[in-house]
Amino acid sequence: MEIVDFSLIIEEVEKLDSQALVVFDVDETLIIPKDRILRPCGEQYLHTLAARFGKDLSEEQHKELRSITLLQREIAYTDSSVPLLFQKMKEKNIPSIALTAMPPGKYGVIPSLEEWREEELKRSGIDFTLHSPYKNNLNFTEFGEKTPLIFHRGILCSADYPKGPALKAFLEKTNIRPSRVIFVEDKKSNLVSVENELKNMGVSYLGFHYVGAMKFNEEVSEELAQCQLKHLVMNKKWLSDREAKEVLNNHPL
Repeated sequence: MEIVDFSLIIEEVEKLDSQALVVFDVDETLIIPKDRILRPCGEQYLHTLAARFGKDLSEEQHKELRSITLLQREIAYTDSSVPLLFQKMKEKNIPSIALTAMPPGKYGVIPSLEEWREEELKRSGIDFTLHSPYKNNLNFTEFGEKTPLIFHRGILCSADYPKGPALKAFLEKTNIRPSRVIFVEDKKSNLVSVENELKNMGVSYLGFHYVGAMKFNEEVSEELAQCQLKHLVMNKKWLSDREAKEVLNNHPL
């Protein structure tokens, strides 16, 4: 079911019992960067400018700069009713987890991406440790050792693996059998993957294809983006849109 806001999700949550499970993708579903160049609408500019300003950098240096950007960026809710939704789930004691394609482990100057993600979400008011039906951490070695699938404090990191099998593995390893699963995700392929696995398990399922993040696809200023990428490479500091505008006002390119 395609949705542009969270109103229908809140309606469905009102119908759930405490044996259900609500599963959320994170990026472009729950949160989105405030700076335009870091959103999907800025992806083309980001790759082009990163290649231009970072052409003499090694892959490790690129990772370092990308990790600095992750640490210093600011995020916003994709929908203003996200806090209300989590409050409703808390009131009804409905479990919830995050299911993200983000790989776990060290990345650039970030020692642990899973811990970084947990803290970033907490700063925005989303704490999956309060909602998770399973309180321990898990490693799924059957998915491989190079980029392992892990469950960290309410966040299931599927890395390069399909989200359906990842969620199935989590449910089987924890012996959790939800009365119903609601999955909110911005990519259709992930919705299909989860639906197929839960159908085979005989678990009631409702998927929401969230496209509301498209409202953030605003025009990107190439001049602003150049300032941000150039400053990042030279100073190892990410400038927000507001900070970059101030720099350009004082020192035009």
